[in-house]
Amino acid sequence: MKTKLSIALLSKNSESHIANCLNSVKWADEIVVLDGHSSDRTREIAAQFGAKVLEKDFDSFPAQRQYVMEQCGNDWILSLDTDMIVPTTLANEIQALMERGPDCDAYLMRCLNHFLGKEIKHCSWFDFRFLRLFNRKSGSYDLNDKILDSFACRGEIGKLNNFLVHHQTESLEEYLQKMTRLFAPLTADEYISKGIKIRAWNMPWYFTIRPALIFLYKYFWKRGFMDGIPGFIICVNSAILYYLIFTIIWNRQKGKPTYHLEQYDYNP
Repeated sequence: MKTKLSIALLSKNSESHIANCLNSVKWADEIVVLDGHSSDRTREIAAQFGAKVLEKDFDSFPAQRQYVMEQCGNDWILSLDTDMIVPTTLANEIQALMERGPDCDAYLMRCLNHFLGKEIKHCSWFDFRFLRLFNRKSGSYDLNDKILDSFACRGEIGKLNNFLVHHQTESLEEYLQKMTRLFAPLTADEYISKGIKIRAWNMPWYFTIRPALIFLYKYFWKRGFMDGIPGFIICVNSAILYYLIFTIIWNRQKGKPTYHLEQYDYNP
């Protein structure tokens, strides 16, 4: 008996590309879209594809994933973003798997990212690090996390041969803004909740050594240099992101600064 599959999709202001995503998964038994109060035609387009469209204020990425997963009518879930597409090769592999019945509780897959107009096959971005196809009964998302939204499976995990495609929809400026205004602060929250503290003795590690090691790991060990200038930018951004995370943690520990302006001769 065929195993039914639901698509769980997060969206916000995605009218320019959500149709591509939905077209690539129209073979699924169900599509559920959780929208973050889009101001464009995202919800309307999703409804045109027969999707079940829901709305919810943003809490965190794991919380959004968990919520939309729980609204699905089938236990097997393919969790996606609107700037992803499922190529025919991967769609055929998943459909064949559902037809014969899964032999694992979840499946890792690679994702071919497009960044600044280039396919990124290194920088660790093309590793098996996407657990997007799973039986929801086998685990859940960690709601204590803020950014990391990987499904935590308690059962057996397999690998798929084919890959997702993720195309960068933001400009580089928009990507950097998201990194500084969203990823860095939320990850700082996450690290603070896990007990990370910045002290004078560990500042060199967190502010210089660790970011430098992240760059070296991605650029040389994971061969980011083979992705040209976009690969270099990715590796530098990864290092900068961690530097920002730890400076935010330090700043929050320090609290609101006091400037003692009364020491200056001025007329307020």
